[in-house]
Parts: sequence; C-alpha cells; structure tokens
Amino acid sequence: MKNFYGQVEERLRAMTEEEKDSWILTVATHVRGRDQDRFLMSLRARGGGSGSGSEAGGSGSPLAEDWEAIRDLLADLALEPYLDDQLEFDQIWEIVETRIREGGFEKEPWELKEKILRELYANDFYIEYGIEDPMQDLERAMCVSEEEKRKREVLRRQFRIRD
Repeated sequence: MKNFYGQVEERLRAMTEEEKDSWILTVATHVRGRDQDRFLMSLRARGGGSGSGSEAGGSGSPLAEDWEAIRDLLADLALEPYLDDQLEFDQIWEIVETRIREGGFEKEPWELKEKILRELYANDFYIEYGIEDPMQDLERAMCVSEEEKRKREVLRRQFRIRD
C-alpha cells in the first residue's frame, strides 16, 4: 500500500494546481460516506483540494471565477452525508443563470471552456448532485462560435456524451 500512495503523491506533485483540483473533485464524487469525509479532510490537511485560487485559468475572468465558485460548492456538497435541499444547489443554479444572462462567453479563451467541458463530461454533468440541468445549460451557452461548437462536439464524442 505504501508504494501505491507514493505513486499517487508523485503523480500529484507532477500535476498543475488546475489538474490537481480537477482530479480531486472527480475522485471525491466517487468516494462515499465516511471514506469521503476522511479523503477530503486528508487532502485539505495536506494542502490539496479546491480553493488555491489558481485553478480555472486564474485569469480573473468572469467564467473562471464562476467556475471556481461552482467547484467550491461541489466540494462542500461532497462532504454532505445526504443530498436533499442544501443551499448549494440554489447557489449553483444562480451562478449559472447569472453567467448565462450576463454573457461574455465570446471573450473567454477556448482553453478555459475546454477545461470546464472536460470536467463536466468526466463527471456526467454532476448528475449525482442533481444539478445536470444547469450544467447542461452552461455547456450549451459557453460555446459561441461555430468553431467552438465543433470542438465541443468532438469532446462530446470522446466522452461518449449523448443528447
């Protein structure tokens, strides 16, 4: 087991902060119950997890900031033993609705959009949390140009996402 943990730590050290946060959030969504609590507390104790401020592009762009806020809320939800009527659901909906209403997606870099799309697809639009509708709305709104829409479709095929 020690060798396994050493390998994981070695791989984590080689990742960018953005890659670490994406991996941690993905793993946290698949770990359940007390194990999930222990996992997230252990990562936070080691300085991992969301909240480093450099992920999602770190550009201070509206989309990057909103995505970071959504990821923080998802990390909070991952700590909940039961998902029912947590305020985080409403907060995620509000963030997405506001971002779509305010627009500005054409000013955001494709690299940021691609990172968000990959995270959405890898986590099946966070269906486990019951927020797939706003995540799908965000997915559709982010890609403005025809080129971005084509790239999105390529990613959807790679992740085997169906309409």
